[in-house]
Amino acid sequence: MKFVSCDCRIRFGALFLFLLLTCGCSKPRAAAYDKAIESGKTSIPFITEMCRFYPSTRNSISYYTGEHATPTWTSKVGLHGRYVLVVQMEFKMDGSRQKVISWSDPTFYLYEVDRIVKDSNSLVPGNLSLKFGLKEWNRVANNNGDLGSLGVTLKKDRPVTGFEGYWPGS
Repeated sequence: MKFVSCDCRIRFGALFLFLLLTCGCSKPRAAAYDKAIESGKTSIPFITEMCRFYPSTRNSISYYTGEHATPTWTSKVGLHGRYVLVVQMEFKMDGSRQKVISWSDPTFYLYEVDRIVKDSNSLVPGNLSLKFGLKEWNRVANNNGDLGSLGVTLKKDRPVTGFEGYWPGS
């Protein structure tokens, strides 16, 4: 049996104390991120609309810190058990990184899912793949979120097996 010297215990104790004190470093950043998400949901009009029309919308920020690239907002929602609607745009936050202050023109994507591959949990695209902008979104918004106003016919009564597990609440 080998005993640890007193000097080593002090070093380990200091290391443990350092780790204990620094482990919570990400909590303030996580709280600021959550505030930025809430700010975007209330201040970006088309995101507010999307969340109202489709309550299961998922919102996220890529490159939140802005250190490696411009922060990018993404909102996604699964619809009718078969479709995915996505909107993306670059945006800026205030110095606290908690408040959205401006954003670029958004790009919307609507795509159909043909099936889900269970082993890889990936989506196989269907026939519909549509890219559109704010002008077209305003048509959707003026029709209470009806994507048919884009001139497409959605298969609302033909959900894809496994889609609900991939997109809960769709």
